[in-house]
Order: sequence, then C-alpha cells, then structure tokens
Amino acid sequence: AALKITAGDLVYDGTIDMDGHAGTQGGAWDQSGAAGGSVWVTAGTLSGTGGTIGADGGRHGHRWGDTGGGGGRIALYCDSSTYASTNGVHGWELPAMTARGGQGSSDSWDGSAGTVYVDCGDSRNTLLIDGGSISAAGAVERPTLLVDSNMTSYSFNEVKMVRNTWLAFAPYDTSTSTVTVSLANASGDATSTL
Repeated sequence: AALKITAGDLVYDGTIDMDGHAGTQGGAWDQSGAAGGSVWVTAGTLSGTGGTIGADGGRHGHRWGDTGGGGGRIALYCDSSTYASTNGVHGWELPAMTARGGQGSSDSWDGSAGTVYVDCGDSRNTLLIDGGSISAAGAVERPTLLVDSNMTSYSFNEVKMVRNTWLAFAPYDTSTSTVTVSLANASGDATSTL
C-alpha cells in the first residue's frame, strides 16, 4: 500500500501505519510476512509532537523457511519544521519513522531494511537505515539495495545506519559499471556496513 500527503501547514500528532502484515500460523500453509508499504509526506511547515510513521516488514509465520517482509519506504519533505519532540532511534526533532525488515524463521530468511529519507527541518538530504531486530547474519544476506534506473551518482548530507544493516548501491540500465557515492557525514552505532 502507498500513502501520499501534501499540505501547506501540517500539524502531525498521529500515527501512519503502513507496516506489512505478519505471516499467518497454522495448518499446512504458513505464510511469510508482507512487505512494508510506502509513505510520502510533503509539507510547507511541519509541526506537532509525538507522531509516528511506520513501514516495517511483517514477521514470519513460524514455520521453517518463512521469510520476513522487506521494509518499505518513507520520504518526509518540508520547507521548515517546528516539530517539538525527539522521537525514535534517529534522534531528530521529527516524527518517529521506521522501515525495518521483518524477522524471518532464521537469519537467512530475514527481510531487508527499507529506507527513511528526510529533507525537513535540521535534517536535510538524510537517509536512515534501521535494521531493528534483524541479526547481523541476516543483514549480510539481505542488504538494503538502492536500485535506480540510469543512476550513477548518489549524494547525501548524512547516511545514518543502525542495528545491523547493510546498504548497497545497485543501479541498472547504466552505460558504466562505476557508481559514485558522496556522503558528507556517515553515522550510526558501529553495527552496519556500507
């Protein structure tokens, strides 16, 4: 599922839940977790306190071989922010935002983390990758891939990676095998790999 919100002045104190559903359990047809959805919010001025935006992948259905769903995508843009609280692992004065992968029935079946992109308030051109409960082994086998057509150059003011994530750039339909990635700042908790 996907949700797009465009507003001049947005007071955000609520919850946007685009999390993937957990896999079902029981019978001969246990299912894997669903992928997280996408959320795109654009505002002139963002204000509020305590809001959350989630696009996490669903967890497995408890049978060996069931996978966790991949994390979704969140993008938050604003011209200015007066948001009044600091939420979530990112530490920004913005709504708490997560797009974590769902836990699989074993490390090799975990879903990869999604992305949270922020260009709002004091956080400009910033990318967050949060592995949540995914193990280090699961992150290696299921990296977060940025796959964009004809994209050979990426640039971020900050990339923040936390809780066992792997980020890789794998564009397609390019005439070259060289990809340039420019980061002004990289931060995290020393558990992730770029």
